[in-house]
Amino acid sequence: MRSATILLLVVGLFSVDGCTPSKPKPSEWPKTGSETVVNLSPTKLVEVAQQAIAAPPLSLSTEKVENGTIFTGWKEYRGELHLVRYWFERTRYRITVSPQFGDPNKSRITVEDQTEEKATEGQPWYPAPETHRPERSQEVLNAILAQAGKV
Repeated sequence: MRSATILLLVVGLFSVDGCTPSKPKPSEWPKTGSETVVNLSPTKLVEVAQQAIAAPPLSLSTEKVENGTIFTGWKEYRGELHLVRYWFERTRYRITVSPQFGDPNKSRITVEDQTEEKATEGQPWYPAPETHRPERSQEVLNAILAQAGKV
């Protein structure tokens, strides 16, 4: 009887939610990002941003452009060191261009990043909402600003 009770207790412990695989939370865009005001109209700045992100060194694909917002494809990076190996990370960007009120020739641009990770090559990607890579967003913004300076 005692061994049956212990067996039920052990089985019960392993069936608790913390020991079973759980579905990852959907990935969300962070509430912060890199942003600045640029001396270009919103329409022109969206064109410039698309050219900048498609060119090396970024070489990002554009997944969708909608109402002044550009959604890029994923770019893979070396992730953080976990115990004995580096994990894999990939990041995509949401670039939002909006008019600067009071001056039709100025625009506000915001670049936000969204990162996913996985431990090994064969695993699926999982959202990493606690992983923030502001340096990556700043790199994208800097490339856009450099391209805007050429206009």
